[in-house]
Formats: sequence, structure tokens, C-alpha cells
Amino acid sequence: MGKRRQTGAGGAVRPGAKIHTRVKLYLGLVAASALVAVVVGFWPETDQGTELPEVSSQESSPPPALRSPQISGQGGAATEFAPLPSHENTDVDGGVVVDADGKVVPERGLRRLFDYFLTGIGREDIAGLRQRLAAFLAQRDLPEDVQEQVLARFDTYIEYQHQLGDVEPPSDAVEDMLRAFQERRDLRVSVLGRETADGFFGREEAEDRYVLAMKALSEADHLSAEERQARQEVLEQRLPADIRAARERSAVAVTLQEKTQRLRDSGATEAELWRMREEVVGPEAAARLASLDQGREQWQERVSVYRKERDRLLTLEGLAPEDRQAAVDRLIEQHFEAHEVRRVRALDRMEAGTAP
Repeated sequence: MGKRRQTGAGGAVRPGAKIHTRVKLYLGLVAASALVAVVVGFWPETDQGTELPEVSSQESSPPPALRSPQISGQGGAATEFAPLPSHENTDVDGGVVVDADGKVVPERGLRRLFDYFLTGIGREDIAGLRQRLAAFLAQRDLPEDVQEQVLARFDTYIEYQHQLGDVEPPSDAVEDMLRAFQERRDLRVSVLGRETADGFFGREEAEDRYVLAMKALSEADHLSAEERQARQEVLEQRLPADIRAARERSAVAVTLQEKTQRLRDSGATEAELWRMREEVVGPEAAARLASLDQGREQWQERVSVYRKERDRLLTLEGLAPEDRQAAVDRLIEQHFEAHEVRRVRALDRMEAGTAP
């Protein structure tokens, strides 16, 4: 494939098409974080002969998020869209990558772009969401043929989501999860094509494969502790370099958090906390963490001072409700910068037990 260039953005749509919420295979065997481990390759053959199918997880770097316009133009005529609740005050996730031949590259950023617009499902039908995507692409000044390619892939993605509803969700049995995994994989290749299936879902499938392998490992009662550890290390070593590094950072973060909490609970001094952090993450990171601690403490002090004054205002007699609220608003503006006001109001709502 030729050199890729990245550009901003993110067929007929079947009437009444439904979007199926895909079933994830995450089993609680890995941490619920963005740095969750994934693996490429297959699970080593066990005595039962369990083996997972090969899946490619090669992908381009994801494009950066782009500000979502609410007014777009196409063909010289302005098209206005009132923001949907799921899109209001948000950035568009994902984007479009085009290679040197002007072909849209089917990678994860494109799928994220589609998923972003599809968060509006329920508020608007598929045809309306497609129009929003089309208007967004047009405003990004993408070439018309690129816009057409993106929309064609969007239509195919909708068809895949529609057919995904026919895949029976798995039980907790490894064999059934493997069945659902393979059915989804086959469906993706059948509807989207292998290149798009790998580009859109390769990383996710690798993650599912790792979780399934770990579940099979946990249920392999015939293995000794040493054998289990050795096989787990094999899975770890098969992680792509970037994912392995992310997993290691995640593990360090968890260790750091646990050790920090234990030291604080034991009444350790700041010097002791610093030494522990320096051992775990090095002096520069320890300094940054200390600075974050100081910032959090200062924030909490400011919030505490504000709340004392706010509570005093709320107990004053003789003020109408609207006057009392106006006084609280002025107090917030006195104590906090403009970019902090929303955070303070959200904290007040949480304290009062009301919805944000």
C-alpha cells in the first residue's frame, strides 16, 4: 500500500435498520482500563487441543479527534443540524486516513468515527445520522470521491451491525465463547471484507483472544502452578511491543496506587511517600506526582473554604430562593476561575444527591 496521509473527519441505507450492541468477551480476567492487555497469535495447544484462530491486529496510528461542527454545508447549500444529546459539547472521535492513491484506509479511526455518529441512534434514524456524517465530511473539505468511499463503508458497517443481531450471545463456557467469537469473525469478513474486518476489529479480536486464552488457562486444573505461570508468560511475550509496554505501564500504575494507599493509611510522611514513588517510577515521575498531590490539596482547600461560606449563605433567613441562588452564584465566581465553575457546580450537585 502507498504512503498514507491523514485528513480531517471522521450506498443506500436499509430502511428501519437496527444497530446491534455487540457482545464483548471481557470476562473480568483483565483490568477494566484503556491499557487492558491484548495478544496476537494463538493459545498454545492444551491437552484438550484448544486453539484460537489467527487474527491480524496491524493498524495505522489513530487520527486525532476533531471538533464536531453543528452546521455543515454541502453543494453550496447550508445544512443545519441541532446537536443531538450524545453529541452536544463533544469532539468527534476518530477520523479518515487516505493512502497515496486516494483510497480510504479501513482502520480503527474510521470505525470510531462511525460509532461516534451512531451514538445518536434512538434520537434519530440511520438515514438522519448518515446525513449528519455526510455533512460533516463535506465541511471538512474532503474530496468528493473520499466522501463517497467513507459513506459506502458506513453503509456496509450498518449492514454488519444489522446482521450481528443474529449471532447468539455466548454462555460462560469457553467453547461457546469460541463459537461466538468465530461467528462474529466470519460475519465481519463476509460483510466487510477481510481488510476492513482486520482494520476495524483486529485489535479487539486480539483482546478477546487473550481473554479467552486466560480463561482456558484458569480452568486447566491439570496444570501445576509453574506450568500455568510459564504459559501465561508465553501469552505475555506474544503481545505486540506497544501493547506490552502499555500493559506494563498499567501494572506499574496499579502497584503505585496500592503502595501509595498503604503508606497513607499507615501515616507515612511525605518523604517516605516520595522514596517509594522514586523506587517505583523514578525521580522525575515522583516529582510530578508530588506536584499533583499539592494541586489536589490546594483545590480541596479552596472548595472547603467556598462550601463554608456557601453553607452560611444558605442558612441566612429572609432571602428569597432566587436571591439565595444568585448569592451562591456570585460566591462561586469569586472563588473560582471560569473554567472551574462547571466542576464546582457538578460537585455541588453530587453533594446534594441531584442529577448532573
